[in-house]
This record gives sequence, C-alpha cells and structure tokens, in this order.
Amino acid sequence: MDTPPDGTRVTPTQRADVPVAVIDDEELHRRAIRRLLQNKGFSVRDFACLDGALRSGALLGCELILLDVMLGRESGIAACRRLRELGYSGGIIMVSGLGQSEVKAQALDAGADDYVTKPAGGEELLARLRSVLRRVQPAARAGRAGGQLRQRMVLEALKSPSQRRMFRQLSAARGQPVARDALKAFGLENPRATDKALEKHIERTREILKPLGVRIETVVGTGYSCPTRFD
Repeated sequence: MDTPPDGTRVTPTQRADVPVAVIDDEELHRRAIRRLLQNKGFSVRDFACLDGALRSGALLGCELILLDVMLGRESGIAACRRLRELGYSGGIIMVSGLGQSEVKAQALDAGADDYVTKPAGGEELLARLRSVLRRVQPAARAGRAGGQLRQRMVLEALKSPSQRRMFRQLSAARGQPVARDALKAFGLENPRATDKALEKHIERTREILKPLGVRIETVVGTGYSCPTRFD
C-alpha cells in the first residue's frame, strides 16, 4: 500500500473515487471541510442546502453526506429524515456546534450514522468518516443510482405539479411514446393547450431532469417518451 508524501497511510476508504457531499449553509466551513477531504483523496461536492444537492444529481452516486444541523430554511435533522424517506442508503454524519444530548438523539433517530460536534479536529472527523464508510459502503454501492431513489429525487426536484404529473405519465409508459393530447389533458390539465405550450413545459422539465440522468425524448409525429428505467 502506497504512502503519500505527508506520511498518512491510505486506507481503502480513502480511494479517490469515494464520492462525498458536504451540505452546510456556512460557506467558509463548507470550503474548509471540502479542502480537508480533497487533500485526503476524496471526491467532494458541496452545497448550501439539501434541495440544491438533490437538483444536482450528485447524491445518486454519493456514499456519504456530511450534513450541518443548523441549515437555513430546513434544519439538518429534517433534511436527514427526508433523505432516509427518499431511500438514500449511504452514510450520514451530522456536524454541529450544538452538543446537547437531546439534539444528538434527534439526529440519530432521524437516520444519522454519527454526530460530530464543532470544532472537531480534522483527524477526528476523518476517523469518523472512515468508520461510517466501513459500515455503509457495501449497501451504498448496491443501491447506488437505484431506480427508486432516482425516481424519488426527480419528484423532489420537480416543484411544479404539472411537471410532476407529466413525469409520472411518461415514466409509467416505460419508454413508450405518450401522445401530446394525453400529456395536455393529464399533465397540463388543459386539453386545449397548444403544442408550443406543451413544448415549453417539456423543455423546462428537461433542464431539471438532465443532472439526474433522466431523459425526455421527442417522438416525431406522436409526442414524447422517457427511456430511463426506474425498476
């Protein structure tokens, strides 16, 4: 096993392709953690909120999330609970300046694998990260980019009811074309909508779905299809 110039022994969980996400609304803290992990060979994406992480598609291949308890609009504990409800099976470590036992209990009950109190030293944080990865990596890899998780993340990313209805309609067709008139009647709830109006809705939906690896294809003379499978 190779040893880097700084003398740190590289463990299997420090291989360069371990994807880690940092979710923290404090930019300086987020950047500090990102640098620490990148210097140890981890592949790191960072976000100010969970919604941003979900829209990016990065969590589909992520094996561990470092999640701050004190986020802005949504508490980290609520975000942790939402991730588990979506079916995320990777590791979650909560990071916070709040050291009260009841807050730790709430985080663990919400689905966190560990809880780190700020200011935590870099070596302690890395050790806890490696410990969680040893426990969750096999399950995380088995469910990586799983169909159900992808589908739930798509529905989280699509905030418009009409976009959600169209996505459900297209995905239920399992790659088969869905006629424009059917999409107007069910997706837009407006059978009299023009083809141009439907096309604009489809384009906006495509922009949201692209980072999540989901495609909507135009079927000339018929309508649209979604070849991405979710089973």
